[in-house]
Amino acid sequence: MTTQITAELAAQHEAARKAAAQAGPTDGDKLIAALGQFGIPAFFAEDCGVSYVLVGVDRTADEGDAHTGPKVFLYSEENADLTPEQHTEPWAAALYDGEGEFSHVLFTAQAGLDLDAECAHAALCLACWLTAHGGDYPRARPEPAKAERGPGEGVVYGRLPGSGGRTRGRSVADVMFGSLGR
Repeated sequence: MTTQITAELAAQHEAARKAAAQAGPTDGDKLIAALGQFGIPAFFAEDCGVSYVLVGVDRTADEGDAHTGPKVFLYSEENADLTPEQHTEPWAAALYDGEGEFSHVLFTAQAGLDLDAECAHAALCLACWLTAHGGDYPRARPEPAKAERGPGEGVVYGRLPGSGGRTRGRSVADVMFGSLGR
């Protein structure tokens, strides 16, 4: 069984190296192609002049969702938009929570490889980490709406989103049944 798993990972690693070799023009494009060979959706992102490859820990294929849940940023010296000649530092992967707060560095790819092999190595490392640990970082579920007891017969009135803080907005009951003379 171990030999079969090893052979499958080696085949995926080689496919990732070939995909990176065919991709471009930037190092980030090559990494995104390599990640794709492991079934990992990835997106080019930029914030305050820092570019990176974004991966949702839950492997979401929706870029917007990838930004809002636990995520991994992959970068080389705070960049993911360099030409292959400019790429001099290995890829690093860092974990961030759903609010964008840094948690910790997951790994740094092996140094001394050519860029295509480095992209394949980083993709393999991330695929293994996501498989082993991705479930430890679930997407936060929205908190249920707070309910309050309304006047009278103990009817529960939940506030609608955007109905305000301390002043009573339109209740769920008002929307469903009309204002009941309150």
